[in-house]
Amino acid sequence: MNILVLLFLTISLLTACDKNQHIDFSIINNGSELEEWTAQPNFSISDDKGLILSWVQTSSDNNSLHFSHFNNNSWTEPYKIADGVMSSWADLPSVKEINNNLWIAHWPVYQANSYGYDIALSISNDRGMSWKDPFKVNTDTTPAEHGFVSTFKVNQGFGVIWIDGRDYYKDGEFKYVNEQGDILGSHLRFATFNNNGHRLSEEVIDNLVCDCCETDIIESNDINYLVYRNRSNLEIRDIQIKSFNNEIWSEPFTINEDNWQINACPINGPSIASKDNVLAVSWYDGSDDIGRILSKVSYDHGQSFQDLIIVDTNDVYGHTDIVITEDKQILVSWLGNENNDLVLKIKQISAKNDSDPFIVYRETGLGPSDFPKIEYYDNKLFIAWTSYDKTMQVKTKIIHLE
Repeated sequence: MNILVLLFLTISLLTACDKNQHIDFSIINNGSELEEWTAQPNFSISDDKGLILSWVQTSSDNNSLHFSHFNNNSWTEPYKIADGVMSSWADLPSVKEINNNLWIAHWPVYQANSYGYDIALSISNDRGMSWKDPFKVNTDTTPAEHGFVSTFKVNQGFGVIWIDGRDYYKDGEFKYVNEQGDILGSHLRFATFNNNGHRLSEEVIDNLVCDCCETDIIESNDINYLVYRNRSNLEIRDIQIKSFNNEIWSEPFTINEDNWQINACPINGPSIASKDNVLAVSWYDGSDDIGRILSKVSYDHGQSFQDLIIVDTNDVYGHTDIVITEDKQILVSWLGNENNDLVLKIKQISAKNDSDPFIVYRETGLGPSDFPKIEYYDNKLFIAWTSYDKTMQVKTKIIHLE
């Protein structure tokens, strides 16, 4: 039985203006509701199967990772990849095509007798039809957190980036400063694998980063750009970007000097998107004690960025995502509060920044316990989120862009 219940509605049009092009947002609202007790949706795009949606199916005794792809204006019957998945509202699994034959999926798994967790990864060599036994990405055995993964193609294999908390664990206990008084914390780790999952290399690419903010990576002009929330010894936690070119990581640079000083992880990572020469980043900043959704755009493959765009400051929570359309229009999504309702907003951004945000959904009396995802595919904007309105349930909407 198909667990995707399709609801076909038509809702009114919203017009947003850009200095270069006018976009009409028409919600087809090919709204799909997965089974109850589903969560953590994520998108990716496959050359072979088009748009992929993954999610976690939860139950009292097991959580499992599933995916479906969008075909003939509907979602296909789901495929199950793995059982024993740790369900985390902030650390999302993903299913991703690396090349025509190689797909990979990753998800968090609990450690036995520990509050820590590890990263499991599985490989498919037949476009997601079957999956090999999973292996652990992080090779340490410390009872720490390992997650917030980004993956990308490296030669004929793939690379995995994750936030690794092993540096907290010293001499059999957790410590937060070393003998010199320097902060101990999570680092950013990177490993490469061949198409059979054999580990080729591993290195630390940043010694101190925010513990539980999502990372994101995108390719532009054969260079991969990684964004993440850094952490300094003064507890400044701004967004940094670094590139991977010819198998070498660049030095990171801070995309904007927000100077957000906070003594705990805000659980609010950045997002990045690209299209041809355009590269765009969105993120949440709390340095003003109010909250801002920010963005910067590059028109030269990430070599330089334009002035800061303040997307929204009106009672925002963050949890941003960003996409670039075929004609290089940039859309940002984020969560906010409106009259005590949780709302997901989307806005077309530009240097002029004169468009109004569009509310995709609202849920009454709820806080930001979700990371909604947006993806551009086939001249449509797909949105997926975990609804807690009546029960925990993944829902989607489709916006046709004209």
